[in-house]
Amino acid sequence: MRVQYSRFIKVLFFIYCFVFVLAKGLSILEKNSSDEVVSDFSLQGKKAPTQQTLVNLEEAYDEYFLDYEDEDWPPVTIVNWWGSWCPPCREEFPLLKKWSTLWTQCESQSPGQCPVLIGVAFDDTAEDAQEMIDIFGLKYPNWIDMDGKALVDWGVTGAPETFFIDSKGIVRAKIIGLLTEESLLENINLIIGEEN
Repeated sequence: MRVQYSRFIKVLFFIYCFVFVLAKGLSILEKNSSDEVVSDFSLQGKKAPTQQTLVNLEEAYDEYFLDYEDEDWPPVTIVNWWGSWCPPCREEFPLLKKWSTLWTQCESQSPGQCPVLIGVAFDDTAEDAQEMIDIFGLKYPNWIDMDGKALVDWGVTGAPETFFIDSKGIVRAKIIGLLTEESLLENINLIIGEEN
């Protein structure tokens, strides 16, 4: 009888631990699955970090990422941090693909007048990141932070995270979690509206 009671307690404890871990995991996923505009973050109002050497996934070489002179910045630069292991990142790829295609078409008509989107994969392998790019048919530039240094410089805490940079290279907004069309366009319009 004691052996059965002891086994019952162990099974009950295991179930409790499993449910606790599952609930904690779901709360983390839920937190990262919807957009949250962050009002106070370390890069707010500061120059975007530009001197990190990242691997360009398309060209497979290292070079400076965001290598703009002060006067060369696009009207809005969107930097989207993602990982192939991140379900919300996969959810937002179709939205990012749609808008990056429109901005590329805009750029061919009005050079230097359209937003620019750049992706940065992290905590990933180049192969897995490239596979996601291929699966979703992403045509905008994507980089990978192999050593995690850029991740720290940008203050990225999870995936996806999206930064909005103005025409002077100043980080103006950060969204944690899944980017929506509304939050994407709202932040772009705020930056463009304030600069006009």
